[in-house]
Amino acid sequence: MLIFAKRKPVNMADSALKKKTISSLLWSFLDKFGQQLLNFVSMLVLMNIVSTEDYGLIGSLSVFMAFIPILIDSGFGRALINRKDVGEEEYSSVFYFNVGLSVLLYAVLFFAAPAIASLFNAPLLSAVSRVLFLGIVFNAFRTVQYT
Repeated sequence: MLIFAKRKPVNMADSALKKKTISSLLWSFLDKFGQQLLNFVSMLVLMNIVSTEDYGLIGSLSVFMAFIPILIDSGFGRALINRKDVGEEEYSSVFYFNVGLSVLLYAVLFFAAPAIASLFNAPLLSAVSRVLFLGIVFNAFRTVQYT
């Protein structure tokens, strides 16, 4: 004797939620894939433009660039996510704090660039680091939008 389970009626809200979830996952995947592809292509272009020593120096600066966004966010982005009733004032406060802190850190690194260059014994690194560290300020503008 076979027993067949009754089919549950399809709720339109569940179907719409599934479509939204799949669409969001697809866009998130495309975003991450696009970022990685762009990073890879820019790395290949950069490797063809600069010498091996210069590429190594830029890699050395990447150490600084990797930790700075962690300092700038300071967990405020996660705090916005965890709070249930977040208003415009909280978003604005976190945004301006992140931008202000990034400008302050950029100023410190701007004046520390000659010391960083002498640490690696590469005078050219001073000018290069000042330009690369501008990315810190630009990344601070997107922190709140990604929360």
